[in-house]
Formats: sequence, structure tokens, C-alpha cells
Amino acid sequence: MIDRGDEDALFAEYAARRDVTVRNNIVERYTGLAIALARRFENRGEPLEDLIQVASMALVGAVERFDPNQGAAFSSFATPTVLGELKRHFRDKTWSVKVPRGIKELHLRIGPAVAELHATL
Repeated sequence: MIDRGDEDALFAEYAARRDVTVRNNIVERYTGLAIALARRFENRGEPLEDLIQVASMALVGAVERFDPNQGAAFSSFATPTVLGELKRHFRDKTWSVKVPRGIKELHLRIGPAVAELHATL
């Protein structure tokens, strides 16, 4: 757990200087949060590494937009931001309609079959 006083000092420093090194320090401290939130969406058709990347980028954005003077903890601000980005990722990158699993698996087999037919014919 991150000490609230230490968190406030880091965000105050970042707000004052906008130093990328300070921002990266904050992101590193909260990477565990991003990974935990990404794991909520594991086994839904997207590789975990991609989900962690989406969550990490959202975390950077949350650090950029966070205002420590509002009185809320950063994790309270960042969690909905990261979850929203993960949901947006699924909306934009996956099937737009509910497709049965068997059809999705069949779709995955079509590419190699077409390649084999091109080679044969």
C-alpha cells in the first residue's frame, strides 16, 4: 500500500514541475493496480499482455489528469479511468455482436484453410 502522505508529495511535485521522471515514478508505484484491473478481463479473448498495456496507458493518462487538490486518493480516481479504457478496448477491438464460441473458433480455422487451398490449387 502506498503511503498517502508520500502520494500527496509526489503528486504535488508533479503538479508543480510536470517532470516526466516524477510521473514515471508514480506510474511505477501504481502498476500493480493496472495489472490487477487488467486481470479482471482475462480470458475474454484478448491476451493478458495487451490488456496490461491498455491499463498501463490509461494509468499514465490518469496521472496526467489527476488533481491532488480535489481531496480524493489517486487509486479512487484511476480505477474508473482504467476500467473505462479496458471496456473501450473490448468495444473497439472485439466482436461487435454476440457470436457463439463455435463460430468464433470456426472463424479462426478459416485463415489457415484458405492459405492451404491457395498453396494446393
